[in-house]
Amino acid sequence: MLSKRAEQSVFDIMASWKELAIDGWTEGEYPWFYLSETLGGQMASLVGGNENEVIALVLPHLTFINSSQHFMSQREIEQKY
Repeated sequence: MLSKRAEQSVFDIMASWKELAIDGWTEGEYPWFYLSETLGGQMASLVGGNENEVIALVLPHLTFINSSQHFMSQREIEQKY
């Protein structure tokens, strides 16, 4: 179950993939190429880092937050926060 805002975000991203195809890597409102840096910056405070120090790698089954070699699994994130 998603909130209306989350559901709209999913629809927007899917429309972007449909319209931009491979160009979505570097074009559009949310270019995928920069997603790791964008998410990392938003999650920096979770690991005590600055926005320019953190990279997030999001996979369907596991999320890593890298800040000076610190990795947290999705379960660790959920338990801590």
